[in-house]
Amino acid sequence: MSRPWRWVLAAVAAVVAVNAVAAVVDSIAGGPGGPRSSAYATSPEGLAAYAELLQRFGHPVRLENSFPTPGTLGPGTTVVVLDPTAVLGTQSRALAAFVRGGGRLVAGGSPPGGWISYLLRPAPRWSPAGPPHAGPLSSGPETQGVHTLETAGEGSFSSPGPARPVAGSPGQPVALVAQQGSGRLVVLADASPLQNRLLDRADNARFGVDLAGPPGQPVVFVESVHGYGQGSGLGALPSRWLWALAGLGLALVAWMVARGRRLGPPERPVADLPPPRSAYVRALAGTVIRTRDRRRAAEPVRVAVRELVARRAGLGPDPAPETLASAARRLGLDEVSVRALAGPPGDDEAVVAVGRAYAALRDGGERPG
Repeated sequence: MSRPWRWVLAAVAAVVAVNAVAAVVDSIAGGPGGPRSSAYATSPEGLAAYAELLQRFGHPVRLENSFPTPGTLGPGTTVVVLDPTAVLGTQSRALAAFVRGGGRLVAGGSPPGGWISYLLRPAPRWSPAGPPHAGPLSSGPETQGVHTLETAGEGSFSSPGPARPVAGSPGQPVALVAQQGSGRLVVLADASPLQNRLLDRADNARFGVDLAGPPGQPVVFVESVHGYGQGSGLGALPSRWLWALAGLGLALVAWMVARGRRLGPPERPVADLPPPRSAYVRALAGTVIRTRDRRRAAEPVRVAVRELVARRAGLGPDPAPETLASAARRLGLDEVSVRALAGPPGDDEAVVAVGRAYAALRDGGERPG
């Protein structure tokens, strides 16, 4: 591989490595990011600030990466499932059993999702239009101390179903409450008041604390519905780390190609040249010595010289001896060489003259000497 291409590959490897390291550092540093309504997420639509707020108000907070079962949750627990990517029917039934057994569930999102029908029948109807400014619609523990709410206007309920509206605006409730057995279900049409971007606006923080239940009640954020899970090996690494590792691997391959030796033998600095004249002379001499017949050994050379003279002089295939001799003189052959072309060489001088003439004509008509 040529040196310029090695430098190009080395530069590409350096750029990829720098970007991969930057991605790892950014992931470790905890830059804004994460799924919508996830307690791990520090992005504007995440719930990391809400989880920290509840801890400050004395609620034990746990981020659960596997979907909880009724046996793993006590009746005095609040479970938060907002804007899930998917909730299976068996999981929805498990949450319904948890609420009936005395648990508190804060669920929903924009939109809440069809899984809410396992918790409320008939399920409330959702509308994408929501009030940017809201307030309490009825008294209750979920709106204690709440006067105004600010939302992103990303949803409301056009029909609450069997639940009771507790917050929103007239005709556009954003929070519903339903008593299920000995537990309590809160359904949100828009989780934005609890998200990082709006938690510090109006009375949104107070509303979030009220939704968590009595002081000291444990709160579990279900994170398996946001793509988090219990993994091992590479599966336990965040996706951004895996992409960074793949980039480092590509950079390593590019560096190895740039720095490694090319396969096969090295290129020759110059092309191979024809064998020198001395090699031809030695071969001819060996033939003469071996056969002891200079006439037979030199005859192919004499015939080749005659053909060269005829071709360069523009003669026919079988020119007359006088015409051939005249053409040979014009091409610069000496008299000894001209005489040697007339017939088979009879002595050593004629053999050498034929060889000298062939070498001269083969190299472009150089005058023999």
